[in-house]
Amino acid sequence: MVEELGSREDLERFIRKNRIAVVAIAGDDLSKNYVRRILGKLEERSRDLIRAGIVSSTDLDENVKEVLIRMYLDSNLVFEQHGIFWRQDVDYEALRRGIKDVLKRHSIKTLF
Repeated sequence: MVEELGSREDLERFIRKNRIAVVAIAGDDLSKNYVRRILGKLEERSRDLIRAGIVSSTDLDENVKEVLIRMYLDSNLVFEQHGIFWRQDVDYEALRRGIKDVLKRHSIKTLF
């Protein structure tokens, strides 16, 4: 289940708590709801390898015009994707492939 993060402190705690954390930063509710579905699918298919969270850019005092998705491995930023296509199957596949490639380079076997 995608965790709703309400502040920068929640975000930092989430990243520290999870070995592989994927976080989406979205500027509006429409983007948040759309990305939540994609991250939920990714998290479910990863069989608990990946934990996902989402935060509003206003909660971070950032002005994000497009969705920003970041993946942290052991609290280190290892992947970043700017923007989405607004086609759920395409967005899921693009995110899955990018994450899978990065994890493979870090010798982590993925199940999705």
